[in-house]
Amino acid sequence: MRIGVVSDTHGHLPGTRDAVRMLESLEVEAVLHCGDIGSPEVVACFVAWPTHFVFGNCDADRKQL
Repeated sequence: MRIGVVSDTHGHLPGTRDAVRMLESLEVEAVLHCGDIGSPEVVACFVAWPTHFVFGNCDADRKQL
């Protein structure tokens, strides 16, 4: 199984979209986001895969994420 690992997106959508395109090109089957997600919009970028999110120190509003 090919697993993609990302972290520290901090709600930055252009960079997150770049990462998603890279994960698509690598044909990953699942994603692990290792913290500092930053916004619900970032979470939505990963709907194509089973994704496991770890909260980071910048993820204060966990209910929103």
